[in-house]
Amino acid sequence: MDNILVRLKTTIASYWETFIEMLPDIIVGVLVVCFFALLAVGLSRFFTRRLERKKRENRIAIRFTIRLIRLIVILIGIVLAFQLMGFKNLAGGLLAGAGVGAVIIGFAFKEIGENFLSGIILVFDRPFSIGDTVTIGDKMGVIQELNFRNTHLKSFDGKDIFVPNASIVKNDLSNHTRDGLVRMSFVVGIDYKHSVKETRELILTELAKINGVLQDNPPLVVVETLAPNTVDLKVLFWVNTFDYKNSTLRLKSEVMEMVKDLLITNQIGMPANIQELKMYSSDDFIPVKILGDKEQKS
Repeated sequence: MDNILVRLKTTIASYWETFIEMLPDIIVGVLVVCFFALLAVGLSRFFTRRLERKKRENRIAIRFTIRLIRLIVILIGIVLAFQLMGFKNLAGGLLAGAGVGAVIIGFAFKEIGENFLSGIILVFDRPFSIGDTVTIGDKMGVIQELNFRNTHLKSFDGKDIFVPNASIVKNDLSNHTRDGLVRMSFVVGIDYKHSVKETRELILTELAKINGVLQDNPPLVVVETLAPNTVDLKVLFWVNTFDYKNSTLRLKSEVMEMVKDLLITNQIGMPANIQELKMYSSDDFIPVKILGDKEQKS
């Protein structure tokens, strides 16, 4: 038992002496890591200011690249710190084993690597920019950020949605505000006895008065279908906007209200659906009561 205690004390004393001898190198290594961390932050801020002044429309690529540069600078600092602290074999092993490590990490973190590479593809393809309104699968929102692993969306009901980059590359993506032009449409039904031509002219005349409805791309009013009870007219118009929620949706609501009031003012009927009731037995009957003027008033 005494021999074990003596050997334990000797081992601890040996480690302590080694630590004291290496302490200056450890301090230097820590300072090197701190220096490279500060250097990475300074470089990222410098390049962010310089690049965003010149290429504001490509902020996603700028932010993604700056994050990547910052990560590389910090990793270089860590490797140099290992060498200064005397862990040359460890630093060399990290560099020499990068190939093998890449294979192992590739199998262990396949999804992370796939999303990272997909993020690089999105940076160069540029299917969207920060602030664009997009639909990815069944998810719709405004682009907030492109990260190494996922893309951050903000939905119109306030939800933060994080979509893996790989799924964006593999699936269809709709950008609603890429060039600022969005076409809106809705259908309204009118009575068969009213003229389609006159109704079209009335709607187009009023559309020209609404601020926000583009006239360079003229609005259209076309017959959509000849329904059993109505002639369904489809109203199509273009708006120039990068704010999909506040501009396009509100403007569409304004146009729909205008069309409804216009039809009512000009006494153009908008018939409701007529339901046909069939009786297959002659013994059955439906009681019908016609109210007189007095009963209606009461």
